[in-house]
Amino acid sequence: NNIDLTGSETILVVEDNGNVRDIVCDILEKFGYSVVVAKNGVEALKSMAVSKESVALLLTDVVMPHMNGKELYNELSQDFPKLKVIYMSGYTDNAIVHKGVLDEGVHFIKKPFTVQGILSKLRTVLNEE
Repeated sequence: NNIDLTGSETILVVEDNGNVRDIVCDILEKFGYSVVVAKNGVEALKSMAVSKESVALLLTDVVMPHMNGKELYNELSQDFPKLKVIYMSGYTDNAIVHKGVLDEGVHFIKKPFTVQGILSKLRTVLNEE
C-alpha cells in the first residue's frame, strides 16, 4: 500500500484536548500540511472568519463543549461549500451514529489513532472528487 502520505493542503484542526491537538498538528506539519488550529468550535469559526487560507479539510473532534463537530461543520460549510471533514472521537463510530450526532457514511477516525492511520485517512478523503 504505497499511498503517498504527504500533502500540501491546509487543514483546520479542532480539538479541545491540548495534548491531542499538539500531536495532530505536529504530524500534519511534518508531512507537509499547513495547519489552522482551534480548541473549540467557537474559536474555529473565528479563525476561519479571518483566515485567508483556503482550508481544504476540517479535522474535528466530535464531542466538544458548546458546539459539537457536526454543528461546526454545518456552520463552516455554508461559507466553505467545498470543505471536507473527518471526525475524530474516542467513542466508537457506532456509539456516535446511534446518538444521532453523525450520519452513517461520514469519514470518522477513532482515537487513539496511528500516524499512518490519520495520514492515510486524510489522503483518502482529500483525494476524493
